[in-house]
Amino acid sequence: MQEIDAVALARRAGANFTQNIVVLGALAVAERLPMNASSLKAAMQELVPKKYLDVNVRSFEFGYGAIRNQLYHSTWVLQAKGSNQRK
Repeated sequence: MQEIDAVALARRAGANFTQNIVVLGALAVAERLPMNASSLKAAMQELVPKKYLDVNVRSFEFGYGAIRNQLYHSTWVLQAKGSNQRK
């Protein structure tokens, strides 16, 4: 199970009210949604008012990046442990 601090990431993006978009980005990278990240970003471009678009896109990317980095690190650690066991 991967964890993120959606409140901190939303604040970093520029608005506390975008916590849900941080989580949406995290779910997108974890492939827990019926749409891919590109489709979700395209929907935001179309549906989110322009004055909120930048902060929402940043929030999405922060959530996406947080989980992607955790998954990459987990994979690297598992591969490193596996390679040590083969010696």
